[in-house]
Amino acid sequence: MKMKIVSALAMALAAVTSAFADYSRMDFMTCQAQGTSGNNCTWVMTDYTPASTDRIEMKLRSTNFSATQCLFCSRNGSMNNTVTTFIIGGTTIRYDRANNTQANSPKTLSQAADAGVDHVIVYDGNAGKGYVDNANAVNLNPASASYTGGSTMSLFASQTGGSLSSLGNFAYYRFYYCRVYNKDGKLVRNFVPARDNSKAAGASTQCGVWDTVTGTFFANKGTKAFDLTGATAVGTL
Repeated sequence: MKMKIVSALAMALAAVTSAFADYSRMDFMTCQAQGTSGNNCTWVMTDYTPASTDRIEMKLRSTNFSATQCLFCSRNGSMNNTVTTFIIGGTTIRYDRANNTQANSPKTLSQAADAGVDHVIVYDGNAGKGYVDNANAVNLNPASASYTGGSTMSLFASQTGGSLSSLGNFAYYRFYYCRVYNKDGKLVRNFVPARDNSKAAGASTQCGVWDTVTGTFFANKGTKAFDLTGATAVGTL
């Protein structure tokens, strides 16, 4: 009982402290998509251009098992030099690599099996593998490739060459984090859900991702707000 009381007090203190901080780290946020061109959607453009040999991990919980959704995307105007991962049709996890060549995970998502279930989806360019929950391995195609991604990396939406006119495949899932490691295993980006406490509740720019490596906030670029229903502030940034 004493431990429960201490834990409850710690959580309450974190919530009060975060309310007065510039930014709060959230345990999760849920992406929203009710449009097709960036309107009534949530997405973020980061400052990072991935290498083909990076390892990119995203933890999420799917909330839609019919729509094609992007996890992260870097590619150029002809869809070459792509470092991108999708959930195709809400079920098939697809890794795109090099000249838009693709590999599908043996793990598929379904309403019956995966509603309410968290997964960590991994694109490991250095190993030439894709994983779901450190299992369900698939060989990336091609297995070996060395190039720089064709654009800075977007989260929760696909794009081509960084062009906003090419936005699509907006996400619906609950997002926990996206971590990027280089081929030497060094953490180079760690994007986590974040709330800008200077913004009004429900504002489209209130939430986005915070990179804990560089200490940078990337606000939502869409006009729909991330859903914080059930989410908790777990620290300040």
